[in-house]
Formats: sequence, structure tokens, C-alpha cells
Amino acid sequence: MVDEAGTSGIEAYYADDVVIQRNEVYRTEQKAGGADSNGIDADKGTTRVRIQYNFVHDNGDGILLCQFSFGDVVVRYNILSGNSRYPLYLHSDRAASAEVYNNTVHNPASRYLVYGYGSSLNARYDLHDNAFSSAIAGASLTASPTIAYANNFYGGASLTVPETDPTARTGDPLLVNPEVSGPYGTADSGPRLDTALGFAPRPGSPLIGTGTVIPDNGGRDYRGAPLYRGRPDIGAVEGPPGGHA
Repeated sequence: MVDEAGTSGIEAYYADDVVIQRNEVYRTEQKAGGADSNGIDADKGTTRVRIQYNFVHDNGDGILLCQFSFGDVVVRYNILSGNSRYPLYLHSDRAASAEVYNNTVHNPASRYLVYGYGSSLNARYDLHDNAFSSAIAGASLTASPTIAYANNFYGGASLTVPETDPTARTGDPLLVNPEVSGPYGTADSGPRLDTALGFAPRPGSPLIGTGTVIPDNGGRDYRGAPLYRGRPDIGAVEGPPGGHA
């Protein structure tokens, strides 16, 4: 559990074969005049990084991909909520690549869901089977020829679906409780990853049974349930315990 860190809650830097998992990271703050206040960051020269099963909430930025020079990262089965600036921040160099799938990104406050700009859009980003849910209408998802959107869900408030997503899903995600407000982890309790199960889909959700089969998918969803029970779901959490059609 990481609470009220400065700059970055968890950051990998010049490292190979890194797994960042099962952390709750929140309330990261800008420090010493810096620009960053992210929950998790795959940064310069990081290779074979896995960011998975984390609850990243109420930071400035949620997950930052800042792989300068080179790098590769897989971001999967994370739940991001309440990050006030860029929930998913794409900021890597040309020689880097990222695969981002089966995450749930909920936005109650920001004007953005996915953000990148300038030369950082020269990296390759593959974003598929994610659930993007926003309480803010028109929240932006950066588009670029180097960002491949596919089979994502876009819902809650009205969102502009990227034209490059040929199999986009839209509507009400029917999340259990997207207004979750705790309990959150403390130094004594450790991370409260169960709180994020408020972002699981309810029966009848368009997230259930509309995902794609992903080889080498990690084998389990955010709650630790085996994959899959029937056709895959979209987002970090499979449908209600006990299976689905």
C-alpha cells in the first residue's frame, strides 16, 4: 500500500523483468517543483514490465508509461479511478511499446481518459478490451496512428469513440458501485484491494461475454478468479462470482 508519496507511488527505472502487482496506490502528490504525481510509472529503459492487479486511485495521473530510450510493458487487470489529470498517460519514446488490456478506467473528474502528445505518440500502444467509464461527458481519448484501439468499452457519460476502434462497445457499464469511497488501505491494514470490486460488472452488463481471447493472459482476473468462465469479459474483473453465459 502506497499513500501520499511524492512524484510517483511506484516507479521502475533502468530495470528488466519487473512485476508490479497487487498494490493500492493513492494520493500521490507533486514534489519539489516536479510535474509528476502518478500512481505507477514504467519509466526509462525498462523492459519486460508487468503492471497488473493494482488499485490506482485519487492520484494526479493513474498509470504513466514513460519509457524513454526504449522499453516494453504489459498493463492488465488494473482498476484506475479518481485520478484527477490523466488516468492513463502515454509518454514513451519511439523504440518503446505497450500492450494495455482488460483494465477498468473510471473517470469521475478529469477531462481525459487516455492522454499523450507530441513525440511521445511515436511509441506503439495497443489498447484493447479495456472498460473506459466516465462521469464526465466528452472526456478525451488521444488518437494517433500509433495507438491501436480495439474492442474497448466506452460508456457512462457520452464519449467520443476513437475511429480506429472497429469493435467498440458503448452504453451503461452497469458497474456494482462506481462511487466507491473506501475503505482504503492504511499503514496498519495494508492495501484494500477489495474496495475496487465496486467496479465489477453487474448481471446484464455489456462488459460480460464481449471480450476477446488473449493468449498468455495471466490466467486470473483482478479478484483472482480463473479465466475464463464462458466467453471473456471486458475490463479488469470478470462477471459475478459463479459464472456467466
